[in-house]
Amino acid sequence: MSQLTAEATVVVVEDESDVPSALVSLGVLPAVAADPPSATLYSVVREVDNNDSETRTVYFFLFNQGTSAINFTLTLNPGFEGSPFALDPWSGEVIPVVLYSNLSSGNISIPEISLAPSQTALFAITSGDSLEGVPVVNGHLVSGDPNVTAVALTNSSPCSQQFELRSQDEGMKQFVTEAGESISAIFSLENETSRVLDGWQLNVTAWTPPQNLSDYKSVLIPQSAIDLTQGLVPWSSIDGLNNISGVGTYSTSFEWSHADDGAVGLLLDFGEIFHTLKARLNDKQVATADPTHPVVDISKLVVNGTNTIIVDVASTLLNAVNAVPEVESLGQLRLSTNPTPPQNQQYGLIANITLVPYARVTVSL
Repeated sequence: MSQLTAEATVVVVEDESDVPSALVSLGVLPAVAADPPSATLYSVVREVDNNDSETRTVYFFLFNQGTSAINFTLTLNPGFEGSPFALDPWSGEVIPVVLYSNLSSGNISIPEISLAPSQTALFAITSGDSLEGVPVVNGHLVSGDPNVTAVALTNSSPCSQQFELRSQDEGMKQFVTEAGESISAIFSLENETSRVLDGWQLNVTAWTPPQNLSDYKSVLIPQSAIDLTQGLVPWSSIDGLNNISGVGTYSTSFEWSHADDGAVGLLLDFGEIFHTLKARLNDKQVATADPTHPVVDISKLVVNGTNTIIVDVASTLLNAVNAVPEVESLGQLRLSTNPTPPQNQQYGLIANITLVPYARVTVSL
């Protein structure tokens, strides 16, 4: 044993938690690393066969298995020189990452990654000139002031790459390109501030049990429209809906005045999603929201003047079933089984929905 531990490639650790740092000291780097480290960050790495011996592509799956949000700088180690992309599993978009640093041995460092509890993130690094038909960007930023995101514009010319910089904060911010050039940008929200949407009206179609409980078909009964003067609250807090399951349709409107100039973009923050949600803005489908972080960009859907938003939410059947004591499960009354059935759930839109403006600046490299 003494001869083994004397080898330069052998490190003895006191505890299992010391293994990662020992491997790093030996030059064995992880495929995924977070700074600061997180015990709740789970990752899976897969390299795919591109049927092209000269092109390599590696996919990285990240998952926050904790109960708190984590914020970190992400380092990806594909094992080759390549360009990074972010993959949106909810919209299907393939998005070039344009704010990152190239480290040694092909490692790529991406700052300001944030994952909510149970949220996932997908990244890919390819050595080719495109991924899923989306070309690699011509140049990128390596650093910038905090709380700024950068997006490559697809209408850039072959000789000049344009980026849209986005910030929810106003003022001048600094950036550095991969060529070492410093860029300054001034952000303005044009007097816009975040605002909670109000004036909601709710229409619920209830799923009610048939007279014969052996019949599997629910009876659909539209309820009277309700003006939610108290704001968005669970159905259990609304008279007449506390024991109802079904589909709710919410509607309201808001004013906007920056649809043409493009200087201010707009995010729609649903706050919290209980079950399922589908939204339409001005009769156009809103992008599917990640239920763990339900924020979507609606800049391309808003118009100057009045904008109408309609949100459909569906519930489970639990509350309606709990309200019928005659329901049997395995030959006995369901409410008397052990363990007892779950308590009623919180249906509907259960948190404020907020409009969040952001300033936009276009720069060229």
